[in-house]
Amino acid sequence: MKKVISLVLIFVFILTVAVMPASANILENDGHLYEEKFVSRYLPNEKEPYYAYDELFVHTNEYEEVDWVLVSASKLSGTDFYMKQVIGDWVLVATFTWLPFNFNYAVYDVKSETFVKLNEECLSVYEGLEMVMNLLPEAELIGDTDGDKSLSILDATNIQRAIAQLCEFDSNDDLTLYFDYGGNLNYISDFNRDGERSVLDATAIQMKLAKVEDTTLMVF
Repeated sequence: MKKVISLVLIFVFILTVAVMPASANILENDGHLYEEKFVSRYLPNEKEPYYAYDELFVHTNEYEEVDWVLVSASKLSGTDFYMKQVIGDWVLVATFTWLPFNFNYAVYDVKSETFVKLNEECLSVYEGLEMVMNLLPEAELIGDTDGDKSLSILDATNIQRAIAQLCEFDSNDDLTLYFDYGGNLNYISDFNRDGERSVLDATAIQMKLAKVEDTTLMVF
């Protein structure tokens, strides 16, 4: 009996390791490791620079060395207008833009010692960045109609009900008045990104959820 229990525990351990995120080495951060780099790069001639700077998340490599940091920073100067930008499965939305980064966000690349504006390419370049996108206040998950930062059957149901005029779409769903920085998304509920919100989006969400469930079953 003990041997059977031991084998089961070993199997559970192996399975847990197999399904763990590939990049679990992301930490919330409250330090200012590279603040001087920001000031020297973007405010070099200011005697008393006015700016905001914060390091939100730190990613370390296999040697436990910091390789990138997600920062929120601005020169406290910008313009007041609605803007949006699709980045992977999310759309960033804001009623203003601050310099020098759109939406204030940038990735500090430790190896190249440069600040990179948060964009679509960053998701493929910086391992683990997708894991923190849902934690950004301005990031809305495409298809997430109930605002809980995840996709579920309830999101599909909300779209179906709104299309059938049994309820209304959330007021935050409409992005048509936002200036487009990239991605051309008009509605958060436009999951299939065809420019319209329709029952096809609900179907696409259901199909994606079904595929996730099938994958989970295959793993076990």
